[in-house]
Amino acid sequence: MNPYDVLDLTQNADEKAIQKAYRKKSLLIHPDKMKDDQERAEEAFDLLKKSMDMLLDEAQRKFVDETVDSARLLALRELGVPITMTAEEIELEQVPGGRLDQLLPSWEDRIKINVKHIILDEELKKRKCVVVTDLRAVQMKQEAEIDAAKRREVAEMERKRRADMDNAWEESREERVSGA
Repeated sequence: MNPYDVLDLTQNADEKAIQKAYRKKSLLIHPDKMKDDQERAEEAFDLLKKSMDMLLDEAQRKFVDETVDSARLLALRELGVPITMTAEEIELEQVPGGRLDQLLPSWEDRIKINVKHIILDEELKKRKCVVVTDLRAVQMKQEAEIDAAKRREVAEMERKRRADMDNAWEESREERVSGA
């Protein structure tokens, strides 16, 4: 999810613009106003709220900005255009007759697609990390259970050995008493 797309903003939007876009869109999709499709309205409203929060949080916004910049570089590389192009040069190339004119998908769509792919890749990496962590936790739990079972088995064998020794001692009492 690209919060800039959700709020229809550019990367240079300030805090006031973010809040204004949020308020404007929240009035349109607020769950209280969407009685006919409450569930979708709640999902959309949550997405809108998360987008605003991401852009207002400095660390998260930095991550989003880096992701958008990476997507832009990736789009330039895919088109065989120098990746050192500035935003102004890219804008000039989008005019009729420019290298970025009449692209299918369009320049903006390419960036949106690349942002989506980058975010999905990051999410997959996180999930794989969680799965690996979960597998390690399961493996550690199994190892702990095996160790506990071994300790119980050793303790049971020791208990039996002592019981056998005690029985042998008791059985040999008559011999010890009469032989003394």
